[in-house]
Amino acid sequence: MSEIHLPHSLNRHPAGSVRELLALAVPLIISTGSLTLMQVVDRIYLTWDSPLALAASLPAALLHWTLISPAVGTAMYITTFVAQYEGAGEKPRVGDSVRQGVLFAVVAGSLYLAFAPFAGVIFASLGHGPEVARMEAEYFSIMCLGTPAALLSHVFGAYYGGRGLTRTIMWVNISGALFNMVLDPVLIFGIPGFSAGQPPILAPMSIRGAALATLLAEILMAVVYVVLILKDAHRAEYRVFRRPAFDASLFGRLLKFGLPSGLHMFTEVFAFSVFVFLIGRMGPAQLAASNLAFNLNTLTFMPVFGMGMGVMTLVGNRIGEGRPDLAARTTLIAFGICAAYMLLFGILYVIFPQWLLLLYRTADDAETGVKFADIERQTIILLRFVALYGLFDAMAIIFSCSIRGAGDTRFAFLFSVICSWTIMVLPTAYVIFQGSQSLTVPWIACTSYVTIIGLGFMARFLQGRWKSMKVIEDSPPSSEPNLEPALNAAAD
Repeated sequence: MSEIHLPHSLNRHPAGSVRELLALAVPLIISTGSLTLMQVVDRIYLTWDSPLALAASLPAALLHWTLISPAVGTAMYITTFVAQYEGAGEKPRVGDSVRQGVLFAVVAGSLYLAFAPFAGVIFASLGHGPEVARMEAEYFSIMCLGTPAALLSHVFGAYYGGRGLTRTIMWVNISGALFNMVLDPVLIFGIPGFSAGQPPILAPMSIRGAALATLLAEILMAVVYVVLILKDAHRAEYRVFRRPAFDASLFGRLLKFGLPSGLHMFTEVFAFSVFVFLIGRMGPAQLAASNLAFNLNTLTFMPVFGMGMGVMTLVGNRIGEGRPDLAARTTLIAFGICAAYMLLFGILYVIFPQWLLLLYRTADDAETGVKFADIERQTIILLRFVALYGLFDAMAIIFSCSIRGAGDTRFAFLFSVICSWTIMVLPTAYVIFQGSQSLTVPWIACTSYVTIIGLGFMARFLQGRWKSMKVIEDSPPSSEPNLEPALNAAAD
């Protein structure tokens, strides 16, 4: 039997155990939780600033996330390459994979900068009110400028996550979230002058301030990752910044497996973006209520996503080791934990919705006539839908991450495309263009989509085809000698 190579960070706990899963996944859950908290705080500050700023923030953020999601999904899929090479004991190929990700991030991130000048035209065509469209364009254009840094952060995070060093990701993300939360009130509300009558030290920037705080946090996280890698005691083994950087065969496999994973992410985000934009045509109250419901849903969704990333890493490691049965065990344990978590939050959404909405309470908007009481009433109803589909949301996340950790990315993409449009988007578009002002049918469609996609990914997992897949070569090529690039020399 061939020797099994385990990442040093995973050796402390029995393979396939709950302790192993939690040791890897909890830092990722905290990481996603910190980024989720950053988004929630953004929305709270914007709610205090203006109901219109709240209404504009989610569509703008969703459009930006939709456009960059194929690149983000591809960059994040470096985790699977790192995990499988690490499991196979091929450390130099880990560094090779990360370098391909860096090249991809730089090229793809630069292309997204071209969207910023067209933000005004894009949002003016969506049918939202002129003031909301202006705010959406401001937020979106600034977010585009931070795309290269965001992609690099995902690639460097994959380097640590695939090796099981998820605490590093946790601390980097926490630092970025804290930096953002400190900047948010300063940039959104400004800094007043020292005395009455004096001009402000920093003028209020409203929604532009929220976007700028996020951009600066993304840059900070990318810089922190670079510094950590340059000072990594194991950099001589992994040689992340070694030259030559481009590996045509490896880059091709990154696109072959990573791009469908990115398109899977794009499909889901795009469908929800269209869903939100369609609801925006109903009016600002319906849009704000849906924004609040989705924003509260992130409190449950993002930690489960962190657990899913932990599952993807462990599945990748087990596939690299040639032990898929342990990968299946880990997946089922993760789903059990997340199902209980989702059910708990579902109870809170149904029984205590008013408590959850206390921080969002704001004054009515005199210009548009939107009353927060109307937003709150509709949001409470929508949270019942969130409670209903929560279990299936966990099912979709955990089982899709598991099969993608092995390399089953094409199925995930195609299944998501078919379900999102036929079950959620098209029925929503039909009732809205028929003149409906009720959120009931769109949210029934949304709930049905999440339910069916969760059941479908579970069925694919149980089918077991993913157990015979992998993204790495059967016999990884030997790496070239270390050329000691200038970056490592400078770090020494």
